[in-house]
Amino acid sequence: MEQIIHQRLAAISEMVGGYDFAKVIEAYWKASEQDDEQLKACAIKWLSAEYSTKTEARNDLGVRIIIADAFF
Repeated sequence: MEQIIHQRLAAISEMVGGYDFAKVIEAYWKASEQDDEQLKACAIKWLSAEYSTKTEARNDLGVRIIIADAFF
């Protein structure tokens, strides 16, 4: 399943912020498979643009960016 996720998100990964987006989607899928509610909540938090610092997002999900007004 992990390979399928990588294949489907390959085009998105090349866009600005796409690599981190794909990484968060993968984290959510893995969390769902492992019943990891904390990791799922972190992924949803990132997708909902609720992280206020990059450091917090990096610690929770290993991503380098957060969704902010700069993207819109």
